[in-house]
Amino acid sequence: MSMGTPMRELRNEGILRLASRIKTILNERLDDAPLDVKPQIIEIVTRNGRCFNLRVDYPKGNPRNPVTSDELVQSFRSMAGYAAKPLARSTIDRTIETILDLEKVQDVAGIARLLRA
Repeated sequence: MSMGTPMRELRNEGILRLASRIKTILNERLDDAPLDVKPQIIEIVTRNGRCFNLRVDYPKGNPRNPVTSDELVQSFRSMAGYAAKPLARSTIDRTIETILDLEKVQDVAGIARLLRA
């Protein structure tokens, strides 16, 4: 798959064909879990019938499977590409630096100003 702009990838025919083959199946046994945790099972069946699966009991972000600062930074950089008005790399860097040093920020409204730049 080619790597284009995020919006272009959302219209990529190969991705859309793959997405059309995805089925969501409710497993009532998993749905009975406590409200704060809803385990999920991902299963992939290949064309030749091989089956791969993975159960996730605590999704990323759950206190038992926390997100690291590095993962948050990587995610923010990735999602910044979806902005209606793309942010300059320097703006993204300044925003990350500001948020990672939040204890020293006098006025958090400055973060919103950075993101409007």
